[in-house]
Amino acid sequence: MTAPPPGSLGQPKAGAAALARRITAFAGVPFLSLLAPFIFLPVLARLAGADVWVAIALGQSVGGIAALVSGLGYSTLAPPIVAVASIEERRRLLATSLHVRVPVWGVAAVIAVIVAASLAPEANRAEAAAMAGAMSLAGLAPTWFWIGVGRALPILWSEVLPRTAATLVAT
Repeated sequence: MTAPPPGSLGQPKAGAAALARRITAFAGVPFLSLLAPFIFLPVLARLAGADVWVAIALGQSVGGIAALVSGLGYSTLAPPIVAVASIEERRRLLATSLHVRVPVWGVAAVIAVIVAASLAPEANRAEAAAMAGAMSLAGLAPTWFWIGVGRALPILWSEVLPRTAATLVAT
């Protein structure tokens, strides 16, 4: 009796385990970046007061909207395109995305900074503006590219660490 070929129904546990690891990596790594504000904001509210907390939360919200606008849908539309593209096409897609998104981000970030500063409590406008600018940078993150090429670890250094650092600096 011979062993079933790799990837056949004779090896369901190995395939299921690999799939579970990939799902955990792709869901878990971005989830870490979402946890940072929930860890730091309650500490900030306790140490600095409600006005600072409001300014930081406002900056995160407005910056998140700017990131969504400046992302131009790449996070939704591009991963399957990258997945089937050649290496040269992938490079071109990434470069083109930056050429298109950077100018949009520049406008969206400036608007976000102005909106956050104008809505924040007067004593904490700088914090709100800084957080809005920092959070707007997520619109330039290459997360969609790493999902398309099937690599979760680079998302850690391109999204999670910068977002956590921005939250720490702003707090």
